[in-house]
Amino acid sequence: SRQVLRDREGQVQGAIAILRDVTESEGAMRRAAEALHLARLGRIASQIAHEMRNPLAGIHGAIQILQRRSSEQSEEAEVYAAIGEEVRRLDRLVTDLQRFARPSGSRVEHLELGAWLRERVPVLLQSWPGIQCTLATAAEVSLSTDPVQLEEVLTELIKNAVDAVGDASLAITIELQASATGCRLRFADNGPGIPAADAEQVFEPFHTTKARGSGLGLALARRHAESLGGSLELITHEPDSAAFVLSLPLA
Repeated sequence: SRQVLRDREGQVQGAIAILRDVTESEGAMRRAAEALHLARLGRIASQIAHEMRNPLAGIHGAIQILQRRSSEQSEEAEVYAAIGEEVRRLDRLVTDLQRFARPSGSRVEHLELGAWLRERVPVLLQSWPGIQCTLATAAEVSLSTDPVQLEEVLTELIKNAVDAVGDASLAITIELQASATGCRLRFADNGPGIPAADAEQVFEPFHTTKARGSGLGLALARRHAESLGGSLELITHEPDSAAFVLSLPLA
C-alpha cells in the first residue's frame, strides 16, 4: 500500500510505501481450503465406492458363471470377456476412489534414499518392460519417511508417463538432488509435455485429458507427497517433457 505525504499547505513532500510479504499466510489459507475441499471429495468418493463395490462383485460373479457355461469359441464368450474387462476397469476405479478417500497411514522408516531408489525403481519398472530409465543418485540423502507411500508416488508418476507416451517408447529420468534442509527428486519423461492451460489442473481430483482415465493418479501422488511432509510440483518451464519435482524433508 502507498500514501502520498503532504505538508500543512497540501504540498506533496514525498510518499510512504508499506510492503508486507503475505506469501506464507496466503499459502496457509490455500492449503487449508484445499484440505477442506479434499475432505469433502473424500467423503463423496468413499460413498460412491461403497455403493459400487457390491453390485460390481455380483456382476463379476454372474459373468464368471456364464463364461463357464459357454464354449471358448462362441460369440457369447467374447461378449462375456469384454464385460469382464469393463468390470475389472470399474473395480480399479473403485479401488482408486477408496485410496483417495482414505489414504494409508504413514509407517516411518529410515532410508538411504539413493540406495532405496537403485533397489526399488527396477522392481517398479518390471510392470512396463519397454521403459528406458536413467537413474541419477550421486547425492547421499538420509530420510525418515514411509517407503510404501514414496513408492506410490513414483508408481503414479510412471503410470502418468505411460499414459502420455506409451511404455514401448517411454524414457524417463529420475534424479536425486540434495540440499541443506531436504532433497528433491526430479522425475521427467520424453513425452510432449503438459499444456500450460492444464498446468494448474493436473493435480485436481477427477481432472483428466484421457478418454478412459479416472483423473485420480496425480491427485493421489500429491496427497501421498504431502502426507510425507513434502510436496509434488509440476515444472512448467520444460515444454518438451512432463517434469515433476518431489521435495522431501531430511531426517
